[in-house]
Formats: sequence, C-alpha cells, structure tokens
Amino acid sequence: MCLNYLFLLKIYQIHLFCQLLYLESFELACELHTLKQQVAEYAVEQALKEQEMLASAQELDERANLIFAPNSGFADRWEAVVDDMLNGRHTSQFNSPPSKQEDEDENSTNNT
Repeated sequence: MCLNYLFLLKIYQIHLFCQLLYLESFELACELHTLKQQVAEYAVEQALKEQEMLASAQELDERANLIFAPNSGFADRWEAVVDDMLNGRHTSQFNSPPSKQEDEDENSTNNT
C-alpha cells in the first residue's frame, strides 16, 4: 500500500509540473504574440511615414515642374508660388536661422 501512495504522489508531482510548464508556455506564447503584433504595428507606422515622405517629395516635384514649365500659365505659377509661401514650402523660406553673433549685433543696435 505504501508503494501505491508513493506512485500516486509521483504522478501528482508530474501533473503539477506539467501544469506549470503549460502555464509558462502559455504566458510565453502570449508575450510572443504581443511582440509580433507590436513589430507589425511598427512596420506599418514606418511604411506610412515613408509613404508620406514620398508623397510630399512628389508634390514638391510637381510644384517645381509647374513653376518652371514654359508652357504653364502665369496664373498657375502665381497660385503655386503663393500657396508654397503660405504653407512654408517656398525656397526663400529655407534659409538657415541667424547665428548668435548676428542676433547680438542686432540687439546691440536696437538698444542704443
């Protein structure tokens, strides 16, 4: 009879161990699924950003072609230039910010 109880105890221990392994593997599977989902979302976000950059570059190229095309009308050119200036895309607005030295010179002349 003692042998039977020891055998049942071993079976029960094996059963608990298998349950723990199953729970751990289920948790790992959930984590893996979550990570795969996050990677897929990141890839989609990066693809969207790349598409936006390509679209904006294509729009700028179309604008430049419109402005410099010899067969486009004056009204179309004027509209493109004014629209670019209002949206901050005009080439005259791409200047670098003034250096600190220039700012100090401007401030010293304003104070006197």
